[in-house]
Amino acid sequence: MRHASFGPGSKRPLRRATLWIGIFSLFLSLMTPIIQLNAASAAQGEPPDCDPGYVVDEQLGECVEDPNAQLQPECDEGQVYSEDDGGCIPDPAQQPECDEGQVYDDSYGGCVPDPNAEAEPVGVQVEKYDCSGLDFDPYAASLDDLMSNCDANGTSVQLTVGSDDGEQGSSTTDYTEWTDLPAGSGYVYEDVPEGYGEPVVWCGVYVPNESQPSPSQESIQNGNAVSWQLEPGEYFYCWWFNVQEGGGTSWIDFYKYECAWDTATDEDADYYQQECQAVEGWDFDVQWDGGGSTQTTNDTGLASWSGVPTGSWGGSETLPEGYGEPLVWCRYVEWPDEAGYDDAWEAFDAQGGNFGHEFEYDGTRIECYWFNFATGDTNWIDFYKYSCPIGTTYDGGFEYYE
Repeated sequence: MRHASFGPGSKRPLRRATLWIGIFSLFLSLMTPIIQLNAASAAQGEPPDCDPGYVVDEQLGECVEDPNAQLQPECDEGQVYSEDDGGCIPDPAQQPECDEGQVYDDSYGGCVPDPNAEAEPVGVQVEKYDCSGLDFDPYAASLDDLMSNCDANGTSVQLTVGSDDGEQGSSTTDYTEWTDLPAGSGYVYEDVPEGYGEPVVWCGVYVPNESQPSPSQESIQNGNAVSWQLEPGEYFYCWWFNVQEGGGTSWIDFYKYECAWDTATDEDADYYQQECQAVEGWDFDVQWDGGGSTQTTNDTGLASWSGVPTGSWGGSETLPEGYGEPLVWCRYVEWPDEAGYDDAWEAFDAQGGNFGHEFEYDGTRIECYWFNFATGDTNWIDFYKYSCPIGTTYDGGFEYYE
């Protein structure tokens, strides 16, 4: 019969079992809180996703309004909310389509010129004319008269255009142009040909394929230049007339007026201009040393001569039958500073229709009004008829019967 042994060797399996039981108990004690936390989370579920302006309330487990959030305003039709701007802005999806060279401006609410776009260039075009031997004042003439009486320029003339890009020269005869200039201000000038005076220049602004130039006479700067101011895409078109010098730079203007036979002859020029009538088709002849011509008055009674030199000159008319001696009143209307003239009227003797004067300075202009009166050579008889009542005496005087 075998008895159990209780010696040292018999206790080893029991000790091992006791160790494993202790480890397992420690594991359970550590895992129990985690298991309980997971169970609680599982019971409550995942937190919900909240819309902007809302947050999760942990106690309620649901989304509530965020007390710290700024409420988004309600935008008008055609607008959307911008978080960057913090307000409503035009809906980009509804912005109009802008033309080339324009961009949409949110603040303006429309298309505006693109500040980064390259500005459209401008152009300058010049037609050149030669005015020689004119029998009228080119500086007071219309563009049509100049173009009708002046020839297309046939000799080389140097023209120069200036802008923010600097100057560009061109040797031309009857036409030249520059078509790639920057917008803004600029100028054109020429080297005036020898024997010619200050040019007459008419210009107008237009947009190619959209409008036509409306010309006006330009102010000449420095005796040979005109200036321009152009917006992008605009062109400056000029008709440039070079006026040949005729030995001088003065002018004579004669005006012809006809007065009734009974008009007083002791009045002044202003009176006759009001009481008498301008005569069209009347011939005047003006001569000076080396020049002169006969001119016929227009519908305002005017005949003019330009290029008159300093020195003596004479004017005359052929008096038709039935007219007496003319009354002639003259005054200066232009003169150089050193002349010291004024524009006061002065009466001149023109016996037989002849009148003489002298220019002491270049750049002088005189106007003379010739007033002609019908003579009293024709006799007149006036009859007055009176009827007297029966019984009127026959021996009364003139005053009695009148």
